[in-house]
Amino acid sequence: MEVPPSLGRTHTYALRHQPPTTVTTLTESGLIFPRALTGLLATGLMGEKGVTPKNLSESVVQHPRNAVRVVRVFSYRSTNSVAVELKLELIPGMEPWRAVRAELEGPGRRALRVKPPWQREQLRYEAKDRRVVIEAEATEAETRGSFTLKVWDADGTRSLILTGVVFP
Repeated sequence: MEVPPSLGRTHTYALRHQPPTTVTTLTESGLIFPRALTGLLATGLMGEKGVTPKNLSESVVQHPRNAVRVVRVFSYRSTNSVAVELKLELIPGMEPWRAVRAELEGPGRRALRVKPPWQREQLRYEAKDRRVVIEAEATEAETRGSFTLKVWDADGTRSLILTGVVFP
């Protein structure tokens, strides 16, 4: 990606490889961060009290064949979107893993409009940030009930599935 010479401390650009509605922030150091609710979570600008959070770590059910282990789950709600933040752990002997596609399916097999997952770096043993954030545009009415979250890698062969995802 070419960066205009007028780049200041922070500018916003629509990147060519993303849908035109997806906007990211490019910082002077060259880091690219997603915007909206995912961006707040990714940059640490929003803690667990910034937007209504719900700790799901003890209530969600992990599929026994998940490619990675989920050690912490929080769901969040803003006025027009919801997000699920997963803290992951490697299963011994596994290859590095990156989330590339996600689905949130609710009651009556109703699917939310999910954005591409955000993951700072590939999940591997030396990774410092082991989070994945899945965000969906949805009203409060659209997010009533219990959802199943499915997340896949690039091949679609290694996934993680969580049931019992609810939103505050």
